[in-house]
Amino acid sequence: MGLAAQPALATSQRAQMAAGRAALLTQTPGDRLNVLQQYAIYQRTQLQIFADSLSDIFLITAATTALAAVIALSLRSGPQHHAPDAPVMVE
Repeated sequence: MGLAAQPALATSQRAQMAAGRAALLTQTPGDRLNVLQQYAIYQRTQLQIFADSLSDIFLITAATTALAAVIALSLRSGPQHHAPDAPVMVE
């Protein structure tokens, strides 16, 4: 996953989470909050959304790194073995 894809994924996840949580924060006519209470709820919700999106990015990065490590372990190591009668290549 490239460096450009991570912020794009985080931004789209934050937008989806914000839309989902905003739907949960609808007010009924009896629930009147003052401006400071509304701001505190908004701030806490945005902080939770940001933390969740970063957590998801870290999980994706860890999984990609683990997969790359497993693939790297399957690569051949050491010099290439040649047959004794094969022509020798001078470097």
